[in-house]
Amino acid sequence: MTFTLNIDGARFEKQIANVIEDFKKHNARVVPVIKGNGYGFGRKMLAKEAHHRNLDRIAIGTIYELDQALTNFGGQIVVLEPFNVQDRAAARVWESAMVMSAHRVIATISNTNLLAATQAGIKQAFIEGKTSTHRFGVTATELLAILGNQETDLEILGLSLHLPIAQPVNTNVAKLEISEKKKSRKNSARVVEISNWINNFAPKFNNSGQTLNLSVSHISTKEVQQILDRAAKANHQISLDVRLGTSLWLGDPKALNVTGTVLEIHELTRDHEHVGYRQVDGHSFRRLLVVSGGTAHGVALAAPAYRSTLRSKGIAIIQGIAEAFGKLRSPFKLAGKNLGFAEPPHMHVSLLWCSDRKVQVGDQLECTVRNTTAIFDEVVIN
Repeated sequence: MTFTLNIDGARFEKQIANVIEDFKKHNARVVPVIKGNGYGFGRKMLAKEAHHRNLDRIAIGTIYELDQALTNFGGQIVVLEPFNVQDRAAARVWESAMVMSAHRVIATISNTNLLAATQAGIKQAFIEGKTSTHRFGVTATELLAILGNQETDLEILGLSLHLPIAQPVNTNVAKLEISEKKKSRKNSARVVEISNWINNFAPKFNNSGQTLNLSVSHISTKEVQQILDRAAKANHQISLDVRLGTSLWLGDPKALNVTGTVLEIHELTRDHEHVGYRQVDGHSFRRLLVVSGGTAHGVALAAPAYRSTLRSKGIAIIQGIAEAFGKLRSPFKLAGKNLGFAEPPHMHVSLLWCSDRKVQVGDQLECTVRNTTAIFDEVVIN
């Protein structure tokens, strides 16, 4: 039952090298994000990839991923989920990890309680600003208070900003005395939002002889250049760490191919044969494939989608009608066309209808999955 991620090694390596080099040319440091399922590759493989590139810092998702990261990577590790003393179970893991590894771990803090972080053993951290994403973060006013009243040994390395994937609608979230409300023709809304934070807080760092280090997500090389140009024009001393996950690891879809193995083929002898857990009616289908790849692998799992256009809404309606009549399109393809599910996928296999007599046991069927939710039995680099 092998569900496989096949990697074109040369294309994969070239993609990663090009992205890192592009940001380096624009004076930004790439910090690879290695979290969750490791974007389908596994976190261990990606940590080795970062080491191979001589990168000295990576970012992980939660404190629960730290132990593996410390084993697989020798540099600094940023934990993106903010430290929260009220999350008692996570706080205990923090306290245990900091005994031996505080010098290598950079926390993210999204509230004003710095004392709790130092009491947990945290030595260095980014303060996360509340952006238009509205997930975690302190407000501009709270950050000002933190910088003015720091009474702990915590080393604040800079400001962390988690930007939306879409362009922000309200870029005014960082407003203090000065702030731009609208994007210009030259600059994206993301650039304006980040510049608001820089305009307000670079002087606080620069006046004490420090460069404002920003750790940011979801920005392009063009936006990096715009941010640096605007900062230089205002005489702000800043540096940029750009956190990259999807665009770094999954930036070249043609380098990746997912396949499931045909394990069994059943030739049905009559119409309306009932199959599967739910004993669904096969109607006139006579050939049933059992293929490796099910819910445990992430097959047919999809995040809720925001339908913003008439076309996308229409597609959703058509799909809903088809599913109501038992016509379930699977992500498995034969000759570029999706085969139909006989019923929703099982944990490790899927039952598919296929009339093509050329398909044999042992054949590989291409499958479309979300790499961020997929788990593979085998990862093969060709």
